Amino acid sequence: MDGEKHLQILRSGGLTDTDLDEMRAAVLRQDCPLCGDSGFKSIAGHCQTMHGILSRELRDLIGLTYTETICSSELHEKLSEIHAVDNPRAKSNPTGQRTYSKAGEKIRQANLAPVLTWVSKDVLRENGRKVGLARKGVAPWNKTSAHGTRAMYRQGCRCELCVSAMKEYNMNLNIQRRSKHPNAEITGRTLAHDGTDGA
Repeated sequence: MDGEKHLQILRSGGLTDTDLDEMRAAVLRQDCPLCGDSGFKSIAGHCQTMHGILSRELRDLIGLTYTETICSSELHEKLSEIHAVDNPRAKSNPTGQRTYSKAGEKIRQANLAPVLTWVSKDVLRENGRKVGLARKGVAPWNKTSAHGTRAMYRQGCRCELCVSAMKEYNMNLNIQRRSKHPNAEITGRTLAHDGTDGA
């Protein structure tokens, strides 16, 4: 089969995964995956000149990323030395967006965080109730409370000592609220600010 027919089949997607694996291996060996010729230093240059297919299209069709080296090691080292200061790959895309190969895009998508699924407040509340009921009466791993305290009551204990401690706490809290002037904070800020009674 000549290279042109092989290229048509490749572009039509009529090759099996095994065929594509063999073509990738051939490209990495510097053998032409279309006509079978070998011994090239730049297989991309051969494919473009002889078969009319650009390097990026070839990579997309056989499943190679744009960053994988498909030239010989000698040519790769030589080009690396030439472009050590001015590396074309290091230049940013004028559009501000990076172009990925099909294989590279699959890798990028696989590394992305999963899409967040939004849950309604009702579901969150129900989940919170389930967790709260499951942990009721269980002290947190980093906190231990003695009986007869408000903390133990809040953890779920309803013994007489803990209930009494909670009642005493609420009673003291109500006494503090009743003894506090309703406008104490506002009056205090006004007097501190200008020395007047706010009138």
